[in-house]
Amino acid sequence: LLILTALVEASYRFVEMPVRSGGWRIRPIAAVAIVVAVAASLLPLAGDASVGLERQWDIAGAVPSAASGATRVLVLGDLLAPLVGPQLTAPVAVWYSNDLACSFVQVGSFFNGTRQVIDDDYCRHWRQRWADAVDDFRPAVVVITSGYWDTLPRTVGAHRASVDELEQMYTTAIKSQIAVVRSARGFHSGTSRIVVVRPGDLSAMTPPGPIDAGDVRQAGSAYARAIDTVTVWAGNVEVVDGPPGRPTTSDWRDWSRRDLPVIVSSPRRR
Repeated sequence: LLILTALVEASYRFVEMPVRSGGWRIRPIAAVAIVVAVAASLLPLAGDASVGLERQWDIAGAVPSAASGATRVLVLGDLLAPLVGPQLTAPVAVWYSNDLACSFVQVGSFFNGTRQVIDDDYCRHWRQRWADAVDDFRPAVVVITSGYWDTLPRTVGAHRASVDELEQMYTTAIKSQIAVVRSARGFHSGTSRIVVVRPGDLSAMTPPGPIDAGDVRQAGSAYARAIDTVTVWAGNVEVVDGPPGRPTTSDWRDWSRRDLPVIVSSPRRR
């Protein structure tokens, strides 16, 4: 605060006042004041740039404060997370992240709507970003809301992935998601809960283009089977169904406002 006050005073004295009085000249002390002010304004950017990719993740603002009695809910996932998270309101304190399909990128590539994507530096660090979120927020409930349509069409090696290969990929990804959350320091196995949302048929939300709605429905069935497999493997993980039928974006918002608060606020279901 003292540094900022000094910079404001220097700017006023050596820049603004000379301009107002018509006596503006770039004197050495004025030049120094300008350079210092510009450098100070860029310091936050430099600090952010010094943080590794594993610490830079798309989170909706700073860690929110939790009112007394509020249930801390962390929503992690891909494109569904920013659709679901903002709908949760008091008595829930919610934080959510949008990590695209990073947890699905294990091998091969996926189509993100505009181009074929191969694992990059950002996606290599998704585990660290999720663990950091759990550590920073220390949630009572972690909701995992991953879709699957942006992983299609999927290639493994030189061939298009079969439904069985997709199911195996989804199984590996969901296991990794749960393992990352459980291993985070901010997750307490005795009291914290993991809720995995089974998204159902997302074909109504598939944008027109190279992703076929029939492929999405097949992938959805594979994804549902993968969740069932992981539930048996993980144990003590709650699975809930998203909105029924072929939900649209508005259906997901309605479900998140109406049903999800009841799910996350209710006692742990065995």
